[in-house]
Amino acid sequence: SASCARSSPPGAPAAATPAAALRGAPKWSSNSTATVHSSVGRAGVSVSMAVAASSCGTVAVAAHQILLQLWLAVSMMSDALAIAAQSLVATALQAPRRARDGDGRPDRARAIVSSVLRLGVALGACLTVALHCARAPLLRVFSRDAEVRRPLLHGGRSGGGEGGRE
Repeated sequence: SASCARSSPPGAPAAATPAAALRGAPKWSSNSTATVHSSVGRAGVSVSMAVAASSCGTVAVAAHQILLQLWLAVSMMSDALAIAAQSLVATALQAPRRARDGDGRPDRARAIVSSVLRLGVALGACLTVALHCARAPLLRVFSRDAEVRRPLLHGGRSGGGEGGRE
C-alpha cells in the first residue's frame, strides 16, 4: 500500500537525501554511526573468515569456531578494561579543578590513559601466556576430536584426514 512506502509523517516535507534527513539529528548520532559501522565491519570480517575456513573442510571450520569462541571471551575481558577507562577519562575531563571553574582535569585524564595502557599491555601479556600454557586442556573442553585440536596445538594444517577440501 502507499502508506507503507511513506517514510515521513503525513504533511511533513520528505527529505531529499539521507544527508538532509540527518541535518537535524543530535550530535551523538555521528558517534553512534561510527559504532554501527565498526560493528558491521567486524561482522563482515567474521563472516569472511568463516567462509574462508569452510573452503578448507569441516576440521578447519571446527578449529575456526573454537578460536572464534576463545577470541570472543578474551575480547570481552579487554573490552571491560576499555569501557572502565572511557568512564574514568570522561569523569576526569568533567571534574572541576576548583569549585568555581568548570575546567576538567586533562592531567588526570592523561594519567588514567597511561595507567590503562600499562594495564592493557599487562593483560595482553598475561592472557597470551595463560592461553599458551593452558591450550591443550582448554581445547579438550571444546572438542574431543584430536583431528580438530591438532592444528590448533601445532599450528597449520592437520595433515590428512578431513582437513583438506571435500
